[in-house]
Amino acid sequence: MPVRRIPIALILAFAWLVGIRSVRAETSLLVVGGNAADHERATVTGAIENAIRTAGWTLSAKPLSKKESDGLLKCPDSKSPWTCIPASPNTKGIRGAFVVSVDASQSDAGASVVVITAKMIVVDPPAFTIRERYCEHCADDKLEEAGQELVTQLTRELAKRSGRTVVVIKSIPSSATLILDGEHLGGTDATLNTFPGKHTAMVEKAGYLSETREFVVEEGKTAEVTFALRKSPIKPLPMRPVSTAPSRRVPIVLISAGGAFALFGGVSLYQGLRDDAKFDYSRATAVGVTTGLIGLAAVGTGLYLLWRKPDAPVPTASVIPGGVSLGLSGAF
Repeated sequence: MPVRRIPIALILAFAWLVGIRSVRAETSLLVVGGNAADHERATVTGAIENAIRTAGWTLSAKPLSKKESDGLLKCPDSKSPWTCIPASPNTKGIRGAFVVSVDASQSDAGASVVVITAKMIVVDPPAFTIRERYCEHCADDKLEEAGQELVTQLTRELAKRSGRTVVVIKSIPSSATLILDGEHLGGTDATLNTFPGKHTAMVEKAGYLSETREFVVEEGKTAEVTFALRKSPIKPLPMRPVSTAPSRRVPIVLISAGGAFALFGGVSLYQGLRDDAKFDYSRATAVGVTTGLIGLAAVGTGLYLLWRKPDAPVPTASVIPGGVSLGLSGAF
């Protein structure tokens, strides 16, 4: 008789455990509304359902009534929306809800836009987060992608807020730049709240080789990851001294312009000294002398700049009333 009772007791215990697990598995609701077309709402709904299950949530098999669904979609409480989850036999054992609105809109240019607004509400402990995505000229694949990304963002954000899953990232040497899941999070050593699952961390420090590592953090636990950085074998290139050689452009311009002035001055001087044209070119002699001197000074300055040292003084020339002023400028 005792031999027969043992298998029956085990069967009953197993059935009881399975029943409890099945009840606990139905922990979330999904409500989808909005004024978008039926096909667009159905596409987003299917993508969100898959993303919810991938994130570790199981959808309730008991659908809400239209009144209950509308109450969640139009919940006016932005501070404690968990109070909008109806208390009914259909919501018994529910720990959270995903409330999604899929609406049709238009961009400023007149293009069709689908606006997806998703809210994740958790009853125990009370918390919620909301995200929104705009999808312009969206085909089905882009709508599915937008819905899945929204659910991923919502679940990860609430997991971080709960503080139940922690990662400690250290580096040797410390104070290295930390990039976790593509986000710059300051430097090591760092203790961070995160979400359960797979992560990618990269650590960088000047003079060391950067290192990337993938790891998994379990829910409700603390994972510690230490990076032992190796020094970079590549030495920084020595800085080349800045050339202090003077530019050759200015001297060449001075020589060319000075030559032209000197030539013009010579022609003017010749015209002014001709006996048969002294009345026609009465001012040619003065112009020729002045212009010739300026030209010669410019040529001389240009030649000097070609061979001068960088710190040598520079000759200057300027026209003043009644003549030409010559001088030197620079450090003496």
